[in-house]
Amino acid sequence: MANDHIPVLPTLDELRPRLESMLAQHSRLTMACLDLDNFMEINQRYGRAVGDQVLATVTRLLAANLSDIAALARHGDEFYAILTSPREVSFIELEELRRYIHENQHPIGSEHVSFTVSTGLAGYPEDARNAQELWRAAESALFIAKRQGRNQIRLAANESMTLKSNYYTGTQLERLSDLARRLGRTEASLLREALDDLLRKYSE
Repeated sequence: MANDHIPVLPTLDELRPRLESMLAQHSRLTMACLDLDNFMEINQRYGRAVGDQVLATVTRLLAANLSDIAALARHGDEFYAILTSPREVSFIELEELRRYIHENQHPIGSEHVSFTVSTGLAGYPEDARNAQELWRAAESALFIAKRQGRNQIRLAANESMTLKSNYYTGTQLERLSDLARRLGRTEASLLREALDDLLRKYSE
């Protein structure tokens, strides 16, 4: 699935108009924001030269393993990719890549470097109505992936979802809040997990 002709844009300012023009051409589009976890530690341990080569390695892996990547830009240790595949297809490919990066040491010069990545993913039109919303949704998903422990992919939260907190007692909500803090999870993710368990229980 190598993509030897993917334009790697030097700045995000060049990627933004590309995203807007592509939204006008495609009925479905995916935006991915990917962050190199703990990149400062890589620089401190191996030096900046190795750190730069790690960034180049991630660029190469993204271009080689994402079948429908249309454009790619980097800002520091964060990567922004526009994909023409549906969000679900992009998620599968990015999860395969995340797992590959996590499970392997990567030869960088004389070193073999281990690192992980976090990714936020948003799709058009599922998660956004325009380029600005799509970009923001992908960045928000990346923030959640990093906040919840890194080395994972998170999909954009559906803004149409409504928390029906009036369906729960005050005691239930307090216990939910305490549990979320103890587990390092969001309350919404715990509620979704509980609902999935409930649906599985009664669909069997």
